[in-house]
Amino acid sequence: MGYEPVDQSSDEAGLWAQMVKIEEALAASPARVRDERLEGYLREVSCKVAPDYCADLRIYLIRQPYFNAAMYPNGVMLVWTGLLLRVEDEAQLAFVLGHELSHYRHRDTLARWRQIKRTEGILASLSVAGGAVGAGLVGVAGAISGYAALFAYGRDLERQADRYGLQRMQQAGYDPSAPGRLWRAMWEEDKVRDKEMLSAIFATHPATEERANELSAQGARLSAGADHRKRYQEHIAAWRSDWLDDELGRRHYTQTEVLLRRLLALPEADHTTHFAQAEFYRLRNAHGDLALALPAYDRALADPAAPPRVHRQRAQVRAKLGDRSGARADYRRYLEQQPNAPERAVIEQLITELEQEP
Repeated sequence: MGYEPVDQSSDEAGLWAQMVKIEEALAASPARVRDERLEGYLREVSCKVAPDYCADLRIYLIRQPYFNAAMYPNGVMLVWTGLLLRVEDEAQLAFVLGHELSHYRHRDTLARWRQIKRTEGILASLSVAGGAVGAGLVGVAGAISGYAALFAYGRDLERQADRYGLQRMQQAGYDPSAPGRLWRAMWEEDKVRDKEMLSAIFATHPATEERANELSAQGARLSAGADHRKRYQEHIAAWRSDWLDDELGRRHYTQTEVLLRRLLALPEADHTTHFAQAEFYRLRNAHGDLALALPAYDRALADPAAPPRVHRQRAQVRAKLGDRSGARADYRRYLEQQPNAPERAVIEQLITELEQEP
């Protein structure tokens, strides 16, 4: 690393010590996505946006279905998978990373620490934030308050970080219209959420219409650049199915519906996206949802790369809708494709029950 606090009795050294403990938890966390190629790609883009801080960076990708990234004062950057699921191209990613690097460059976390260090809850907040990175895929809602305490920079600092991120990504050759497009999409999700629910998708970076408009206006004044969409999508393709499963696991259906509508309209929409839509309808199970799930499963199965579990899940929906022969056919197809399925005995019993008269 480059910079470290010299005065070990300073408040900065105290914050630094807390961050070291959190990084130790990160390194061993079951929530960390251990994909060297993907983490290396995130580092590559970060260094392209801010080469002067490249030597200080350590990037950790955390499997959590929320739109968030955070930059610690000791050079640690967290990127959550819910962010990567929502980002469409490398230019949008470059802006988000540049935004976080602005907080690092301007030492905003240290300023925030000094502002609230005398309040009773700061150490507890740090403890919660640190615990979240080591807790796997659960308990994130409770951890959001911990992140928010330390990374709630206020509008002026967020605007400063937006300007810095936009400037840096544009100087690196990226499309300056990307931030406005990203934040417009985030605003569409945020405005439909239940404002009383703690576990919103935005852990520390609330989306606003004003912010989307301002980023769009600033981007329009800059020269065009590249989005490197294909390169970005290739890097996340192998993980998209898992991240969609995590998104559905949030059970925040109004937001997820908005997200799926956007993802299905993208050129990268494939069997994973159609399957997620089908599962969305099955899990929400509002009036008419099961009937809507069936064509979504069909669209997923139209792709030869669709996994066997699509048949298993469609069988459940067919059975609930009274299509016993269709459910049997799907369960049998699943067992043909997955002869060693751990739940084979259960499914064989279901097939037997479906063969009997109702």
